[in-house]
Amino acid sequence: MKKIRTIFYLLMIFLSFTSFQIANASPWSMLEDAGNSAQYNTTVGIEDYYTLVGRFISFFLSIIGIIFVCLFVYAGYTWLMARDNAQSVDKAKALMQNSVIGLLITLSAYSITWFLLIYLSKDLIY
Repeated sequence: MKKIRTIFYLLMIFLSFTSFQIANASPWSMLEDAGNSAQYNTTVGIEDYYTLVGRFISFFLSIIGIIFVCLFVYAGYTWLMARDNAQSVDKAKALMQNSVIGLLITLSAYSITWFLLIYLSKDLIY
């Protein structure tokens, strides 16, 4: 038991020293060095107003889409737990239909925004 404890302590000391060496080599700085050596532009910034607006709208619509998917899952759970209660089943069906309609509206707004801003912007908006 004493031998295992000694090995454990030595291993912990070794790992604590090596973690400082790993922390000094930042992966971001290594990627930036690789990009600079390949003569890529490594500056990060918003070059265009349309790109900034497009990214904000894309983020906002993505969050709304996630909310509607969660509502759909909640409606399915409600339907599953309703058992023989017809009122709960009808409420779950209505919530499911409304969440699908909301998701379709959100997806159409996202695609319209994406197609409009792709022509107004220099970069492709994701």
